[in-house]
Amino acid sequence: MIFALPHMGNVEQAGAWVIANGARSLTTVAERLALEPVYERWLKFRQDLGFEVVPTTGGPRPFGVLARRLRAGRLVCLLADRDLSDTGVEVDFFGENALMAAGSAVLAVRTEAALMPASCWFVGDTGWGIRVHDEIPVPEQGNPTEKVAVMMQQLAAVFEQAINEHPEDRHMLQRVFVADLDRERLKSARNGTAHADPDELFGA
Repeated sequence: MIFALPHMGNVEQAGAWVIANGARSLTTVAERLALEPVYERWLKFRQDLGFEVVPTTGGPRPFGVLARRLRAGRLVCLLADRDLSDTGVEVDFFGENALMAAGSAVLAVRTEAALMPASCWFVGDTGWGIRVHDEIPVPEQGNPTEKVAVMMQQLAAVFEQAINEHPEDRHMLQRVFVADLDRERLKSARNGTAHADPDELFGA
């Protein structure tokens, strides 16, 4: 199963709860930060919660690791509303074009794992909530690229709903809308998207 989440609420708390209630472990992907001591401290924090963290760079190729975990019946959790590489899928998001990391949908198409959107929010000063939304199925029609595009648009719609319900819990501070991105970098990335390595389709 793949949990795909937006940057909302306390995803670490949600992951720890899932592990404590029977998942045993979960695997996720994280951006390797430029400041290595900060990255190592952040990595240890998630590992202490029971997470297996695969870095986007400087380690094993993320797509292969995640695919193996899913085929072994394990749980994968991915933050999917931010595209780190500019090779993500363009979706309509709150009436604007945005780029989202397509790794969760690509994994679902490749491995037949269930793609389950999830959202988190805070409740008062100490509580929190999580909702697992309806599964986004792999379309029966279309080639893999078309299937991924359809699934990512459906995922974006679920994220919109979740953010509308709990807007105060959204904590995306990076640019995600196409109009705000570096157009030359975006053009260069899109020229290579048709043959992009699956490992380049993950966000964190």
